[in-house]
Amino acid sequence: MIPTPEGPREIAVHDSGQASLLGEYWNAVRWYLATGDAIRIKTFDGKFITAEDGKRFALLTNLADLDRIGSAGLFSFESIYARTA
Repeated sequence: MIPTPEGPREIAVHDSGQASLLGEYWNAVRWYLATGDAIRIKTFDGKFITAEDGKRFALLTNLADLDRIGSAGLFSFESIYARTA
């Protein structure tokens, strides 16, 4: 799952490096939403995740969007993992 301005979106990543980057990003999002400290989020400015189909998704670092989506409850623990069935 990757955050977008419209909410989390399910994508398939093409390698473990992209999966690790996405995991680090989600940790930064959780940190920001829990503490209000944006320093970890800002390290992802200008970074992208490349899906299996080659489409690139910018990592969302706009704090207003993150606040809006977070306050709507779309960043629950369960929402960050894709369906497995």
